Amino acid sequence: SYSWYPSAYLSSGFSATVIATPLTTQQYTLVASLNSCTRQAMSTISVIPVPAINAAANPSAICNGGKSNLSVSGAMSYSWSPQHFLGPSVGSSVVALPHTSTTFTVQGFNGTCNGSATVHVKTVQLPRLSVFSEDGHNSVCQGESLVLRAEGADDYTWSHPQLVKPEGSPGRVLVSPLVSTNFSVAGINGDAQLKCAVAMSFSVMVI
Repeated sequence: SYSWYPSAYLSSGFSATVIATPLTTQQYTLVASLNSCTRQAMSTISVIPVPAINAAANPSAICNGGKSNLSVSGAMSYSWSPQHFLGPSVGSSVVALPHTSTTFTVQGFNGTCNGSATVHVKTVQLPRLSVFSEDGHNSVCQGESLVLRAEGADDYTWSHPQLVKPEGSPGRVLVSPLVSTNFSVAGINGDAQLKCAVAMSFSVMVI
């Protein structure tokens, strides 16, 4: 017969073969009996903790073409994925240059066991901005107006607000310059977390 001590975290306390799943390093004693003879043996199972991996991105949101610094702690060595947005893809500190919002996974290794964590980098696309006049002209007679339109962004901000009047759809404005004027418009994509802008200009000649 066989008896295991302690019997906690064993699949059986009385079998010749048992499965042990201790949470911490544990020494087990086996008492084996045959007729009137008894022998005992001991075995120690070392439990190595799984690394507690902590990963972060700074900043956690970037404009397309920007970079985010990824850092991690909790293990001895690290490997990141996906690799094609990273340079390099190993180490406790790497640079991410994703073209789209990406979740990165890092594997931490402590010499025996692996742990993992994920970190998300949000990527806001830059506006593909264009600006033009609706009638195809860039000149007006003094006292007349011209409709300008900006496209390719979520929102728009125009220079010379005293000369610019919103006209229907976003990005569409009526300009009434008294003299030849260069109108600048910033096209903006993003949200409250991050806004990414591209600027263009359109010159209106007063004749």
